[in-house]
Order: sequence, then structure tokens, then C-alpha cells
Amino acid sequence: MEKIDLVITYVNSNDSEWQKLYKQYAPDINDLEITGKQRFRENICFKYCFRGIESFVPWINNVFLVVQSKSQVPSWINQNTVKVILHEDFIPKEHLPVFNSQAIEMFLWNIPGLSEKFLYSNDDTYFVGPLKPEDFFEDAKIKTSFARISLNGEMPLWKKAIINSGLLANKKEQQELLSANSYITPTHTIRPYLKSKMIELYNNKKQEINSSITKFRDEKNYTVYLYDFYLKALGLVVDKTYKTAYHSSNTSVGLIANTLINPDLYKIICINDTNEEYDLKREQSIEQQFNKYMSKKSKYEI
Repeated sequence: MEKIDLVITYVNSNDSEWQKLYKQYAPDINDLEITGKQRFRENICFKYCFRGIESFVPWINNVFLVVQSKSQVPSWINQNTVKVILHEDFIPKEHLPVFNSQAIEMFLWNIPGLSEKFLYSNDDTYFVGPLKPEDFFEDAKIKTSFARISLNGEMPLWKKAIINSGLLANKKEQQELLSANSYITPTHTIRPYLKSKMIELYNNKKQEINSSITKFRDEKNYTVYLYDFYLKALGLVVDKTYKTAYHSSNTSVGLIANTLINPDLYKIICINDTNEEYDLKREQSIEQQFNKYMSKKSKYEI
């Protein structure tokens, strides 16, 4: 079987070394989109990302954990089975240090030893049902989904980054959508990529991509969806058939639990931290639900 790796990006704002660096570079602004706590907060359910890998996608080859520095690596991570990648290992020096996930994503293709076909996950996304390689890849194509969304309402930075990405990768399609007061976006989930095509786009748009890089989120940023849009423009995207679930900080614990206990229905879930204020009691309740179904330690834990 062809090797398929998994890349996970992670940040923990409780790390004192990270805090010192953050204070040194953080802009003096009160903008939750840029410096909000939810952008950097530790996920107490993170270990269940790894338990889901072992339980539901055991065919994954290498698991790469991307962090800013060694002090960011959770103490329970088994570094014999998880390959720790520091920002300095794959992001050009002129962009470091960086606290912007969208900027980090521009260079995932440069991770040393990364396989041609790989999956990318944030630290708030979990495998909760069995999946096979063919659920993500079909020969030289990827399987993913796009949704068309109305542009009515506010224009937050994350939405601007999606639109920027669509314009750079497929200007004609994005302009047609914008003229109809809409845009398209890939699903916020664990997604497949082709490294060679990411490199191809980067080499073709190197100046635009590098000039978009900022230490914190900015309206000129692109997002990793840039590469989804490029694959779509090349005709290398097939609609996925498995079901995923997206949850925000406003989703009830009961509804989240319902998606956890249905592995034949939901295969991946995202529990996105969207609120500035932290509800520790709620997070502990979610962790308890995870532990009911994934109580056994994985090989990725000490």
C-alpha cells in the first residue's frame, strides 16, 4: 500500500517559553480574530486525536506533530512513534517566529520526509469512525467537499483568507462566485493533499505566497484551502462520501456525544474552540465523553 502520512498542527499558550516569545511579538491591539485566546488555547482532549488515529486509521504511516518549539510538545507524547517537527524545520527563517496558523500552513509541503499523499489535521479534529485510504484518495485525485456560502453579513479575517485563496488558485471561478454574492469553501475537517501539487503551486506563486506571510492573522493571508482550490482547478478533486460533523463552542455536549457514539455514521468530527471565554467545565464534560469510547492509551502516548 502506498504510504500516507498525517500532519497535525498544535499550540499550547500555557507554555512559559511560548508566552515570552508571544509577548515580544504580539501586536498591541484588541482584536479577538488576531490575538484572541481561542487561537492559541491548549486542547485538553488532544490525546483523543491520537487514539482515534490508532483505532480508526491504523494504516497511517508517519504522524508528524508540528509545533513552534520543543517546549510545546505535550509531556505524554511518545516521540518514538510521533515525529515532532519544529517551525524552524520547514518554514523559511525570514518568517520566524510565527503565530499565524494560516502562514504555517503555506509550507506544510516542506516538512522533511513527508509522503506524496498525506492528510492534514488541526488539533481540534478527531477520527471517530473507521476510514480507508480510498476514502481520501482515488488514484492521483483527492476526495474532499466544497460548500457554497452566501457572502451576506460580516467579513471576518478567516473568510477573507478563503476568498483570497480562491482568487489566487482559480481567479475566474472565484470572481464568478463573488459576482453572485457567494463563495465556496472546503469542509473544515481532516483533508487529503498531494505534496507535489502543493510544491507546484508554491513555485508558480512564490512571490504572492511569501508576501502574504504575517506573524499574526492579517487580511492579506491565504489559508491551506489555497491548495484545495488549486487541486479543484486542475480537476483532481472527487466528492467525498463519508460523513463528518462540525461543532463550535456553542454546541451542546449531548450533541457532541451523539456524534461520538455513531462510528458507522460519523467518521470525523471537529470541535472548534470559537469563544474567547473558556468553559473548563464544558471541556471536562467533553473529555469524559471521549474517554467512554477511547479509554485505552494509543501507541502515540507514553
